[in-house]
Amino acid sequence: MPRSDVARALDLINEVSPELGEMVEAQEVSVADIEHLSVGDQEVLLKTTTVTLRATYTGILQDEGEPHPYLTYSVYSRRANGQSRWFNGAVYVLDPGALARLQREFRPGDGIEITLETDWADPTMPTTLISFAKVEVLNDGPQGSL
Repeated sequence: MPRSDVARALDLINEVSPELGEMVEAQEVSVADIEHLSVGDQEVLLKTTTVTLRATYTGILQDEGEPHPYLTYSVYSRRANGQSRWFNGAVYVLDPGALARLQREFRPGDGIEITLETDWADPTMPTTLISFAKVEVLNDGPQGSL
């Protein structure tokens, strides 16, 4: 777990359970071993999740009132029951250089491999775009679905 994740997790642990925080500080329990906390009937995840997926680039969306634009994409998914469909997604683009590169190098319909990161310890932080690369267009979906 990166150092910043450990510090945030320790702050959250101390806020939710001072006793557990003391155990962590006494090195009886490692923050890296704690994946989530139960707070009443709520689960609080502490780890950062990174996911890489191949998708079809659909564009950039800037909602009024939102501080950052979104990269929008579609993923064609086959379920275990044999059914399949398109799933649309959007992820914040925080880096202005990455945004400029996306706008310069990608057109709707291009194949894109994206790496997304979600910091579960910070509920105010959305999933963000970490990296991306152009890939061949995915041809496993039905024609005309986009």
